[in-house]
Amino acid sequence: MKKMVAVLAAGLALGGFGLVGPGLADEEAKQGANAPYMQGLGEFMLATQLHHNKIFFAGDAGNWELAAYEFDELKEGLSNGAKYYPTLDDIAVADLMKANIDGPLDKLDKAIEAKNKGEFASAYTALTNACTNCHSAAKHAFIKIQKPTAPMITNQNYAVTK
Repeated sequence: MKKMVAVLAAGLALGGFGLVGPGLADEEAKQGANAPYMQGLGEFMLATQLHHNKIFFAGDAGNWELAAYEFDELKEGLSNGAKYYPTLDDIAVADLMKANIDGPLDKLDKAIEAKNKGEFASAYTALTNACTNCHSAAKHAFIKIQKPTAPMITNQNYAVTK
């Protein structure tokens, strides 16, 4: 069952298996049925959570190249989320993200560059806590991010290869 959940989560993060995201019908009604599909903020966040998970296992394995790659993907997704949803439901999403996660992102970036497991663990925890704080500030306190206990993607080897 865990494997099925991981596969479904990954599929949703990577394009949704063609599924329609929540609120799309409302957007289509506003923009017309021929408007291009635009993923919702929740889909950006799901992809962010996937990269957050992979960063942990890459860093824990000392695979700094993979950790750096996933970190860049995480930053790209957050940037796109803030770009396309600067404000949502009267919540200043982009401002909240900047205020809560920019500092922890910088620390994690430096820890990955330094290839330092101790700094990485501390910075990863700070980013994880910042994500939860940001969700709380955005009136989504029910979303609590934590250090992963298992990889979301089970068919990836996180070990360093030469």
